[in-house]
Amino acid sequence: MRNLLPYLSLLLLLVQPSLADKPWFYPRAASKSYVNPYLTPRRALKGPWSHRFQGQLVLWQGVAGSVKRSEPQSLQLHTSDGPVPVKFSRKVKNLQADRDGHTVAIKGYVKRTQDGRIYLEGRSVIPWRPKDGYTADRPLIEQWIDFQRPELPQSTRNAIVSAITKEASREGVDPLFLTALIQVESGFDPQAVSVSGAQGLGQLMPTTAQGLGVDPSDLEQNVRGCARMVGNLLRRYQHRWDGKALVLASYNAGPNLVARIQSVPHYEQTVNYVYFIGSLHNELTRQQRRLKESPRTH
Repeated sequence: MRNLLPYLSLLLLLVQPSLADKPWFYPRAASKSYVNPYLTPRRALKGPWSHRFQGQLVLWQGVAGSVKRSEPQSLQLHTSDGPVPVKFSRKVKNLQADRDGHTVAIKGYVKRTQDGRIYLEGRSVIPWRPKDGYTADRPLIEQWIDFQRPELPQSTRNAIVSAITKEASREGVDPLFLTALIQVESGFDPQAVSVSGAQGLGQLMPTTAQGLGVDPSDLEQNVRGCARMVGNLLRRYQHRWDGKALVLASYNAGPNLVARIQSVPHYEQTVNYVYFIGSLHNELTRQQRRLKESPRTH
């Protein structure tokens, strides 16, 4: 039996799934503080309950129903695996608009009541698809931003779409990738300022903006700086299968750290940042592909 151990070890290595088999934005390690893409509503609702599920961060999709827009906000998330109640402990801006009947993604924590019912403690809502779908007669980015931030003046939304399209083209960056990054960074708020002083759509620090040669308070220049930084990072990691993950990690945790360790650092914020932007980009890419294949609504 001892003579077989080396061969068994080799066999296990051969059949072990490669990291490259996972989507590039999935976490490479398991932790309750990391989002868990493998914990589906079906597993939580219908499988044997595990205490490991309690408090696990997830991103679940479904059709929003029974939306209560006043505080305390709540909704019923109708997933393909069954309905999941969602309760919000703090005000969520994206529920101020009418979301009933639309497909949304909920970022939240899986919880269980004393009588065994599963619910989500929601932290944020990402409008995913309008009930009537997207159409081929308008650019997808334009429709996406209109759906995300309908309360913004139309002129502001147009300026954001124009800046993303123009600067992504200038830097050779996928505009859908840039759109997803900006959404997570600022929620498409040109006036956003973080507690650390990061400004605008791309949340550029003043020193970073200076190095990129842009004015962070100007909408178009802010997007230009964001696209320039992303473009430079994409070229740096263009030969890596996980290059996009390293680009996002660099944007969030700093390019010097990522260049030194050559991986996504095991910071809760950074790991989840990569996952949420990757998920958004994945959905935008899927919708773009569907519109090209069939010009009907999706």
